Amino acid sequence: MKKTLLVFISLIILSGYGFSQADEMPLEAKMHLNQALSYINIARKTPALAKENYENAINELTLAIKKYSVYTEAYANRAVVYMQINKFNKAMDDLKAAEQINPKDPNLHYNYMAWYSLQNQLDRALDSLDEALTNGFSDYDSLRHDPDLKNVRKHPEFRKICEKHKVFLK
Repeated sequence: MKKTLLVFISLIILSGYGFSQADEMPLEAKMHLNQALSYINIARKTPALAKENYENAINELTLAIKKYSVYTEAYANRAVVYMQINKFNKAMDDLKAAEQINPKDPNLHYNYMAWYSLQNQLDRALDSLDEALTNGFSDYDSLRHDPDLKNVRKHPEFRKICEKHKVFLK
């Protein structure tokens, strides 16, 4: 799960999460996101402090959402943090909120796939894989190595869906 969080956060930062309203976003909301990412990084590096830092990250992400209610990155990051602390219902709520804002985001569908894989809902995980690849998901190392995808990677349809999108994993 830790690798998923790091990979997902990197993808969000690099992709801008398809965000077209960045100029309208309050600076304070961006600052809360940055602070949350700091807490997440500390949690990842210091397992003894993980719970406290994940809770701090959730608080910062919640503040970012309060400052800018259509802040897809904040919802998506909070969903991943919720998955880290096994609050899967709250994670799904945030994934749905992010989808309402940007339904075509490939990273969002990747995280749906991770959520479904962790819940052993493989048919839905495979649908999310197809949706992520259809919308341009291209972090193939995550598809190969993310521990959250362990369940879905074992399914014979996983490779077929990847190959349908000309993604050939070793």
